[in-house]
Amino acid sequence: MLQNFKIFAKKNCELFVETVYIRGVGNLKKSTNIFFTVFWTVAIVLSFVCLLTQIILLSRNYFRYPYSTIVEESEDKPTFPKITICNLNPKYDQLSYSYKEFVSEIKKSTAHLDYKKLNVTKDKVENLLNKLQKPVGYFSNLPVVLSTNDTSYQRVIITDKRVFDWNLQNVAEELVIEPKWHPFYYRCYTIGLSANSAFKNSVGAVTLVIYLNNFVDYVYPGTYGAGLVYSRANGLKVLVHDSEEEPDMKMGFSVGLGREHTIKMQMMNITMLPYPYQTLKCHNEKYVNASNVGFYSKSLCKEHCIQSFTLQKCSCLSSGYRFTEEQLAQANETICGNVTKSILQKKTSTEIPQFISQLLCSDSVQVDNICDEECFHPCQEISIHNNCESAPWPKESHHMAFYKQNIQNSSIPNVEKFVDYRNLQMDYYNGRKNDTQILKELKNLNLIKENFVQIIVIFETDFTLNYKDEGSLSLTMLLSSLGGIMSLWLGLTVMTLFEIFEFICLLVKLKVDKRNLAKTSNKIEATNDLKED
Repeated sequence: MLQNFKIFAKKNCELFVETVYIRGVGNLKKSTNIFFTVFWTVAIVLSFVCLLTQIILLSRNYFRYPYSTIVEESEDKPTFPKITICNLNPKYDQLSYSYKEFVSEIKKSTAHLDYKKLNVTKDKVENLLNKLQKPVGYFSNLPVVLSTNDTSYQRVIITDKRVFDWNLQNVAEELVIEPKWHPFYYRCYTIGLSANSAFKNSVGAVTLVIYLNNFVDYVYPGTYGAGLVYSRANGLKVLVHDSEEEPDMKMGFSVGLGREHTIKMQMMNITMLPYPYQTLKCHNEKYVNASNVGFYSKSLCKEHCIQSFTLQKCSCLSSGYRFTEEQLAQANETICGNVTKSILQKKTSTEIPQFISQLLCSDSVQVDNICDEECFHPCQEISIHNNCESAPWPKESHHMAFYKQNIQNSSIPNVEKFVDYRNLQMDYYNGRKNDTQILKELKNLNLIKENFVQIIVIFETDFTLNYKDEGSLSLTMLLSSLGGIMSLWLGLTVMTLFEIFEFICLLVKLKVDKRNLAKTSNKIEATNDLKED
């Protein structure tokens, strides 16, 4: 009976080889020459190894979730963004006492501290004082919320502003200018179209001529450090951003005086795939922004998150991060390091001034990892790619016309400082000096170049670029690739796989039947032995 079983299994194996088509196997079976037998054996083994390798690589690639980005031009016109500008040379006498007096008060408040009795080292306090004596320390003491009659911050004055459509024709549209507090520059200005403007998608460019009132009448008394977070250049910090985005001036351009700066923009609508495609992760749900502006970004979320921890721990807000209106109200409009109340405190050797304790507290807040885990990249966002070019401006031959247009009849501060231009204008019109003499003297006058700058913000194209991520290896593509690989190396198809599966099941069944047959034979033999006894 066992012999019959072996014959049956052999016949099924031969039948499998004859009926199931696997390239090379039939040739190997029919081969009678030793050379071709070895040849087909090696060919089948190498093909199988290559097939197995490609399947492994394909599977690994699939579970890495690769994606490709498709770029398309949208038919919709882009919406003109907002422009935020900050004076890089802000005025330091906004308080009832000047910056110099401010620095002096700081030194008085900490001159007699007994560090042995305090839970803080002298080096730590000195580092904080060094930070506090920089502009950010002074501006942290200025009111964040503007009062209705506050005009002392007007250090940036737009003398000429023009709006152009997509054909670069002048449009009679007014720009809305809103002052904004900033810890590094005190007052910044956000410029944009009104919320109800009918030209939101019709504006292709905006030009601004800005007067900075750059007549400095003080010597900066504070400490100096590399301008990584905030610039110490002479001019403006300019940022072009989405109309609903809270400006992050760290990412702005530093714009020098006496130059024409052209900022070219391209608006992009980016749609990303959620996890697991993106290694940095993104989330489809918009995180609720406490400022209710409808704009979400990972960087803004992280800064608001850090401020929430700072507010909870220190009862004030850090000057290094953006915050919401609700957070500002909860902090009683207090920035960590505010010296105003501490100046009124009694100076003792065993009491740390409140502004020092607040700075110590805010510096101890370490929540980067927590906030990074809580804040995802948005799966969809609007990004504005821009680059800035500049050239000297204006030409000396245009100074007289510029003076007449922007200075002569204006009410800008320190207009009397430009009297030399007025005198040259009178000499020119009265014929006392010719063009050559006028130009020679204008080359020695730098007041316009030292106080004015022109900014041109223009779209490079009249369409929005849509960047859309799509999975580059879907399940359908995976199966198609598997089919192609199997057909390439061994000529296999999906039905071949089913046939192989059937053959494996048959072999298993034969193995089980063989075991059952052996057990039955043993029982029969044992029974026969008992009968003989």
